[in-house]
Amino acid sequence: MLSLPERANELRAPFARLGRLRLPGLLTRAGLTALRAEVLGLRQRLVRREHADVLDGTELSAAGPLMARLGADPALRDLVAAIAGVAAEPLPDPARRLCLHVLDRPGDRIEPAPGGPPLALALFLDAPASPQDGGMLEYRPVSWSAGRAGPGAGGPGPGSPDRRSAGAALPEPLLRAHHAPGDGCLMRADVTEPRVTPLRVADARTVVLTLGWAVGRPLVERRAPAGAALR
Repeated sequence: MLSLPERANELRAPFARLGRLRLPGLLTRAGLTALRAEVLGLRQRLVRREHADVLDGTELSAAGPLMARLGADPALRDLVAAIAGVAAEPLPDPARRLCLHVLDRPGDRIEPAPGGPPLALALFLDAPASPQDGGMLEYRPVSWSAGRAGPGAGGPGPGSPDRRSAGAALPEPLLRAHHAPGDGCLMRADVTEPRVTPLRVADARTVVLTLGWAVGRPLVERRAPAGAALR
């Protein structure tokens, strides 16, 4: 289902610079096909919540076995931990561990939710072919001050960046990134405030499965997860 990148520890520095890292092709073709089919089977359970059709982790764990498997996959958890530089811990609230958003109407979007998971992995199961059609990931880049090291710097742990420091928050405005179906994006969701921009055309669709983790102790240097695809 997954194709995990090799040498995940080498991705820690670029993740720490922006608080976000694109993981192209994280889902195998077979995994993407299977998860898309599962979403189609869940369409009757999706609940319209403001700007998208949504299912939370409690509902997904009962109705979406493949998605529930991803949420508990130890290899995926180890990958997230290796990139973030901290232990990725299961969230105590099952509703926050998994969330499925389906955007299929012009104007549909995903806004950041208060109290979201500190670490979030967005898996794009479907996305518009062109960035001009909307459905792009929008986020605020975050760096870490020298006095308060972030998870990629081997410092004392994650925490929010020290915004009083000149180097804490990058001066650039919100950035946007297009993701292809099958891509993943790991984010420090507590500080980057990620959202998905509105769809602009009637025939476009964005489907995002978000997996969340709490952050634990900083990791010592260790071998990255194997790069072989999970079956």
